[in-house]
Amino acid sequence: MYAIGQDITIQVKAVKTNTPGPNINTYTGKVLPNPRWVGPDCLCLSTGRTDFPFRIIDLDRILGSEHYVSNTTKTDRTTETFIVAGTKPGSSYTVTRDGKHWSCTCVGFGFRKDCKHVRECK
Repeated sequence: MYAIGQDITIQVKAVKTNTPGPNINTYTGKVLPNPRWVGPDCLCLSTGRTDFPFRIIDLDRILGSEHYVSNTTKTDRTTETFIVAGTKPGSSYTVTRDGKHWSCTCVGFGFRKDCKHVRECK
């Protein structure tokens, strides 16, 4: 699970290459919210370039990742946002953690104030 705004380094299986050896690319950047035209089975990662501001990576091609968490004190209020794929094809929900409080955009959370999407992110 990757949080929006999180700095990560990921190793990705290359799509197609004609070079011998391991076909693995390594990318570093900040996790961005997916544009509307990108499905929940992809990760949007910043590149730091103005001509190519982000790359879209299929989640099933990610081999591993390193997360970099910024140092915060206990008095800081941290907000994180996660995009979680739903069970129906093409559906996704936004899970938000604000301090110790969690919320989700799914209907179930609206009724029960808890859902499997929040439990998955915890």
